[in-house]
Amino acid sequence: LSLKENKKSIEDNLSSKKKSLSELEKKSEAESSDLLEFEKNFSDLEKKHFSLTEKCASLKSDNDKSVAKNSATNNKIVSLKNEISFISLNKDKCVEKIGSLSKVDLSKKSDLQLKIDELKNAINKNSATIQHTMSIIEELNTPLPKDNMCKHCRQPMSKEHRDNCLKQISEQISSFENKILLLKKENVNYNLELKKNQTEHLAIVNSQELLKEIELKLSELNNNLSFKESSVIELNSQLSASLLEIESNNNLISSISKEIESIDLSILNKSKVIKDNLLKINSEVLS
Repeated sequence: LSLKENKKSIEDNLSSKKKSLSELEKKSEAESSDLLEFEKNFSDLEKKHFSLTEKCASLKSDNDKSVAKNSATNNKIVSLKNEISFISLNKDKCVEKIGSLSKVDLSKKSDLQLKIDELKNAINKNSATIQHTMSIIEELNTPLPKDNMCKHCRQPMSKEHRDNCLKQISEQISSFENKILLLKKENVNYNLELKKNQTEHLAIVNSQELLKEIELKLSELNNNLSFKESSVIELNSQLSASLLEIESNNNLISSISKEIESIDLSILNKSKVIKDNLLKINSEVLS
C-alpha cells in the first residue's frame, strides 16, 4: 500500500511538474515573442533616435549660423546708424548754408551786368577818343613848313601869321592834352567802379552755382539717408525674424531632446522587464 501511495504521489508530482513546465514553456514562448517584437521596435526606435539626433544637431548648427549672422547684422546696423548720423550732420550744414546763400540778392545780377556793360562801353569809347585825340596832337606837333607857305590855306605866311599859328597850335595841344587827362581820369574811376561791380556780380554768380551744388548735394544726402534708413529697417526685420527662428528652433530642440530621453528610457525599461522575465523563467525551469 505504501509503494502504491508513493508511486501515486510521484506521478501526481510529475504531472504537476509537467503542467508547470508546459506553462513555463508557454511563458517562455510569449516572452521570446515579446523579445522579437521588442527587437523590431528597438530597431525602429534606434532609427527614430538617430533621425531625431541628426535633426537636433542640424537645428543647433542652423542656430549657430544664425547667431553669427545676427552678430554681423547688428554690426552692420550700428555702422549704418553711424553713417546716418554723419549724413544728418552734413544735411544740417547744407540747410544752414542754403539759408545763408538765400539772403544774397540774386535780382541784382541783371542790373550789375547791365552796369558792367555800360562801364565797358564808356571805357572803350574814352579809350578810342584818347587815341583819336593823341593822333590829332601828333599832327599838331608837326613843325610848320620853312617855306612860309601855310599848309591849310596855301597862302604865303607872314611872321605875324606864323606866330598866331604857333600860338593856336599850342593852345589846341594844351586843350587836347587836358581832354586826354580828363578822359583817363574818367577811365580810372570807371575801372574802379567796373571792378567793384564785377566782384559783386561774380559773388552772385558763385553764390548761385554754390547754391545749386549744395541743393544737389542735399538731394543726394536725402536719397542716401532714405536708402540707409530703409536698410536699417530691413535689417532689423531680418534680425527679428532670425531671432524668432532661433527661439522656434530652441523649442524644437528641447522637444526633440525630451523625446529622445523618453525613447532611451522606454528602451531601458522594456529591456529590463524582458530580461527580468527571462531570468525568472530560466530560474523556474532550472528549479
